[in-house]
Amino acid sequence: MGAVLMAPWLATYAVYGKRKLRKAARRAGHDIGREQTARIMRQLGIRGASRAKERFTTHPDASALRAPDLVKRNFITDRPDVLWVCDVTHCSRWSGVIYVAFVTDVFSRRIVGWKASRSMTADHEDVGNLHASMPERLQIVVSLATWCQLRRGEILGLRRSDVDLANSSLRIEQSRVFLSDESSIVKSPKTRAGRRVIAIPRTVSDELEEHMARYVAKDPDALLVTNTRGVPVSSRMLQGAWNRARTAAGRPDLHLHDIRHTGLTLAAATGATTAELMHRAGHASPEAALKYQHATRGRDQLLADALDTLGSSDFNGGFAAAGHRCEVDEGASRLSCET
Repeated sequence: MGAVLMAPWLATYAVYGKRKLRKAARRAGHDIGREQTARIMRQLGIRGASRAKERFTTHPDASALRAPDLVKRNFITDRPDVLWVCDVTHCSRWSGVIYVAFVTDVFSRRIVGWKASRSMTADHEDVGNLHASMPERLQIVVSLATWCQLRRGEILGLRRSDVDLANSSLRIEQSRVFLSDESSIVKSPKTRAGRRVIAIPRTVSDELEEHMARYVAKDPDALLVTNTRGVPVSSRMLQGAWNRARTAAGRPDLHLHDIRHTGLTLAAATGATTAELMHRAGHASPEAALKYQHATRGRDQLLADALDTLGSSDFNGGFAAAGHRCEVDEGASRLSCET
């Protein structure tokens, strides 16, 4: 049966996978099942072509400090809650890739904890380490991606005239993208939502002012991010600096776009509405912004405290403490509040 599957696989230049090879074999008069086809393909060492991007959740580093093996590879216990193991994996969905980290009890084989995310995001400490590990003239890239939630092309397209330090705002009107030959072009945002003005956090505004004084020419059209010769950074230079920074920070899995995701998630945790997230991120659809509005424990507690006020026995008393007065209009079946 191996020769039966190998013939159409070679005839299609190693493109057919198990589904099409099974159909080809059945058209040739051979009764073969799906799992049998997959098993024979594994035995032959063949596989079909795939356009899917291969993803890695583990990046081994021979030079990194290894944690000691406290159990000596002995994953056997006689009772629960003695030994837990953890892992991270990913699964593809129509909406994108979902990463899942979980903790499993070795004795019961039960999952005792888990967390899912649409990207392998960084936390505050990771962002600080990444910022410190980047070259000084490129540290602003980390700050703008995290705290202003800008895309890579938007950061590289920023000019001196796009920064309004007096009003602490940024104007995004163009994007610089790299081509396959390492050259770059300037283009307008893909959608009207991409052309926007956003506020800058005070700490980033201070960093921007210092960065512009040290590394940006006085010309209003001078780019904010350049190399030591004052020309736009190349894709190879930026990616090389990022690779070294993420390795030094102990997060070789992170992409530059992941810290933009971190910034948007933090913005959602402050209570930003979907419309506010859409504007800040430059999204044209609510679906793109909704994925950052995760339920966080801090925000959930704030909501619980607010509901506790609403559910108290002295309904108006709770609002009076906040300077509000509410009345129930039974005829109109509505609740009206005034400050």
